[in-house]
Amino acid sequence: MIHIESMPRNRASLMEIRKEIVTAKAQADTLDTQRKLLTQYAQTLAKQMDQAQREVSAHEAHVASWVGVFAEPFDLTPYVVPIERVTTTENIGSTQIMNLEEVIFSDELPDPYLSPLWVDGGIKAARLVLEAKERFRFLSRAYEAIEAERRRVTRLFNFMTKIYVPSLVEGARVIQIDLDDQSREAATFAMIAKRLQQKKKQAKVAS
Repeated sequence: MIHIESMPRNRASLMEIRKEIVTAKAQADTLDTQRKLLTQYAQTLAKQMDQAQREVSAHEAHVASWVGVFAEPFDLTPYVVPIERVTTTENIGSTQIMNLEEVIFSDELPDPYLSPLWVDGGIKAARLVLEAKERFRFLSRAYEAIEAERRRVTRLFNFMTKIYVPSLVEGARVIQIDLDDQSREAATFAMIAKRLQQKKKQAKVAS
């Protein structure tokens, strides 16, 4: 970015400003493309978050139905804690987000002879709850990152299109006016000087 206030009002400055206008408009176009991409992706993430939240509610209701049917208590916690989360990264615009691909649980299960009948189904349902919650958590983080980047890009786009480019255009206009004035003054001065020279020549001839 250039500061017009500190630039001399000459033709070189005018050319530099005009080049900067072209560059700034190209940058604004790029920002606009990024802004639209980020907005679209944020909307997609919002829909996925809503779907994940519905899955959490549905799976929690399923767990409650399994546990509620039988009176025998049993601690499912050791069997529903993930041992690994498989993730991938993705670049959206200039933002890197992490996607959850899979939640891996231990193969260890309670002894069927020493645990209530409902435990196997309860563990499966509880794992589905945790998977849905983990998916929602990753989606929420991605959404926050995308939204933050979208707001930053939007602010920069608005600055470029509403403040910076218009200030460059106005600066170029002012300098062009000054140069035109200087050209007219120079032409007027040259005309006056020419007339004076002609008068001097005429005076010499007369004498």
